[in-house]
Amino acid sequence: MFTIGEFSVITKLSVKTLRYYHEQGLLLPDYIDKDTSYRYYRDSSVEKAAAIALLRSLDFSISEIAELLQNYSDDCDIVEAIEVRRRDINARVARYNEALTEIEYFLKITGDFRTNEANGTVLEKNVDDMIFAGYRFKGKYQDMGSAFGRTGRAAGRLISGPPMSLDYESEYMEDNADIEAGFPLSRMMNRKGIESRVLKGGRAVTIVHHGPYETLGSSYRELFTYINDRAYRMLVPCRVLYHKGPGMIFRGNSNRYVTELQIFVN
Repeated sequence: MFTIGEFSVITKLSVKTLRYYHEQGLLLPDYIDKDTSYRYYRDSSVEKAAAIALLRSLDFSISEIAELLQNYSDDCDIVEAIEVRRRDINARVARYNEALTEIEYFLKITGDFRTNEANGTVLEKNVDDMIFAGYRFKGKYQDMGSAFGRTGRAAGRLISGPPMSLDYESEYMEDNADIEAGFPLSRMMNRKGIESRVLKGGRAVTIVHHGPYETLGSSYRELFTYINDRAYRMLVPCRVLYHKGPGMIFRGNSNRYVTELQIFVN
């Protein structure tokens, strides 16, 4: 017979694990010394230990393994159980992949997107071309959250900048506004009905607004004044970059929101 230590080396199961299997009635020692309580195992127990280790690696529980060992003695007998386990694991993998997509989206959305531009200062700058994926719809501006969610979950780890909306209207629309909500990407993609494209850049008049969305009108006033004073022609769509806004879990303090407005001109 082998001591528990020797049996541990042979089976590559720790002594702690062997004691646990004993307590659970899964793998009993072949002999226990009454005086020392030392456990001993016969050579015939090695095969059973190997079977238990394999089934554990296939994610079977202790109780499931005990039932299989009690009722079956040949690999062919447990093929159906293994098939069921494969389906279960595939289903879990699918759920985990969905969870990972949600995590990637959450981390991208809540990332620390920063701008060095001063609050309330109107600037002119050249905006580079970018790869962009968005979902365009007609509705209310308040509906953009679900549009961002749809695009963000499709783009996942390809997101390379803050959420951005494109407003194709030249005036405020209470309903039926033509809007696109999406994200800059690190590369092109076509997933779940969301296609990416190259969004052309150009010369833009911009301003960074700190505070609630309800107060964006004051920053738009600064932009329009600047543009009109220089007789620039405004181009649509204008862009809104949400550097910091409501979180996916907590709305947060709206006074800390950071929103960049960009109006392209020529």
